[in-house]
Amino acid sequence: MKERYFSIDLLPEEARQHIDPNCSFSYTLITGRPEDVEIGDEVGVLTYHYYIADVFKFASTSIKAESNGVNVYNKVSKIHFGDLLYTTYTREEYLEYFKNAYEIYYDSFLKEKSFRWTKLNHFVYWAKCFCLSEAIHNTSITLLYEEGKTIMAVKYWKSYVKPKAKDQVLLLFDDDITLSFQILKPSHTARSGYSGDSYKEFDLLLTKEDIDVMCSHNLLKLKIVFRSGEPPFLDSNDYGSEEIAHMLFKQYAIDYRNALNECGVNWEERDPEVVEASNESCYVYLMVDTTNGYYKIGISNKPEYREGTLQSEKPTIELLCAKKFPSRTIAKAFESALHSTYESKHLRGEWFQLDARDIIELTETLK
Repeated sequence: MKERYFSIDLLPEEARQHIDPNCSFSYTLITGRPEDVEIGDEVGVLTYHYYIADVFKFASTSIKAESNGVNVYNKVSKIHFGDLLYTTYTREEYLEYFKNAYEIYYDSFLKEKSFRWTKLNHFVYWAKCFCLSEAIHNTSITLLYEEGKTIMAVKYWKSYVKPKAKDQVLLLFDDDITLSFQILKPSHTARSGYSGDSYKEFDLLLTKEDIDVMCSHNLLKLKIVFRSGEPPFLDSNDYGSEEIAHMLFKQYAIDYRNALNECGVNWEERDPEVVEASNESCYVYLMVDTTNGYYKIGISNKPEYREGTLQSEKPTIELLCAKKFPSRTIAKAFESALHSTYESKHLRGEWFQLDARDIIELTETLK
């Protein structure tokens, strides 16, 4: 880590001889955001004035990077001799210095471990989220674990974009990987932020597969496709240096996954059979996790195989019943209807907290 302070040696010779050492300088940053720099890159401009024999002189001086690394700037418009201009870190130092931190606690209502963020890196510090852009209408992403649900909260400026339930959200990553989500519920007031009620957010449920993609690939763009037919909303990941943004978001996702693993989260994975033809027969099934009494309503071409894949992660999961349908399309529609029926008892993913009457009804339905 190297700190660069403002000293008189940064000024040209003539200015050094005549400048008032107590004066303030206007300081304009090229970007102001953390960025990758190389020696000699221009990072800011000083403007100032001085007198030579009562003749007014106005001048400017370019501030250049003196080391290779990641620059973090002192965001001020006025500066004096001795003030910090910027700090240069290696990437390893930067990740360590601005690393995320969380604490694990026991949720006595859900009777399981949970976690909360206690410190977030430079891209998420003010709103506890990862901003995709610096524009006033920026969207941002927060990774949360609430009430046993793995959530990606998407915050947006409500005067600029108005997503509704059943609109589609797409995340584009490198290697042409796209994650697709559907907004299930109306937006709500943003959990945290700096603009009062100007921002709202909606929640998307995450699977282990989703989070694994976030941990291993670079997030490029977010797109909201409206059912109303209006033009889609598109936001790009351009907040700061692109490489740093990629690095920090991946680290954010990795820390999120680590926290969830420490909580012992029973990961919700997307059905691996989803790639099979939609005209093949398919089952709607009901499973139970005997350790907590939670029930899973899902679909699979081979429910016994699905039970085995889930048991490899948590042996206490059991298949209770399954009903066969002539195609995956019909099975999916039936599953969606059941999810809507028990929406008030939804926990996360395809898991529900059902009572004895619900189980009797479902068992009869899925005979």
